Amino acid sequence: MPTVESIREWKYPLICSKDEMIDAIVYNNGNLALVIKNVSEKSMRIELRYAKTFDRIWTLQLAIKCGQKLAFCCCSLTCNEWLIVDYETGRLLQIAIDGKVKKTIQYYSDPYRTFLLDLNMLAVSTMADVKLHAIRSNE
Repeated sequence: MPTVESIREWKYPLICSKDEMIDAIVYNNGNLALVIKNVSEKSMRIELRYAKTFDRIWTLQLAIKCGQKLAFCCCSLTCNEWLIVDYETGRLLQIAIDGKVKKTIQYYSDPYRTFLLDLNMLAVSTMADVKLHAIRSNE
């Protein structure tokens, strides 16, 4: 069985304040996307950081109010974009490479988790099922 060895650590207050927690962490193309929840304000943001140095590339405050105690989900998309699952309002938020909301997709029924299976296939789980979607470029 392989062993896990800690090689780097970033502590408070570099990433989170005392009333914040990381809900999701996703790696893609040398970058880490962190979905950070502010527990006291019930707010959410996503930050993109370089994986090697943890330097911040951008941060985006999300228009999401966290009412439930479930963790939010994020997955990487092609072209260095990200997809946030907002189960509170049943939406998928596509975040562009520059850290801005590119598209908001209303989803029925409420999504809970998402995963990019390959370059053109996305899996989304809901309370009752898992749906597969083909991803087509608009360019």
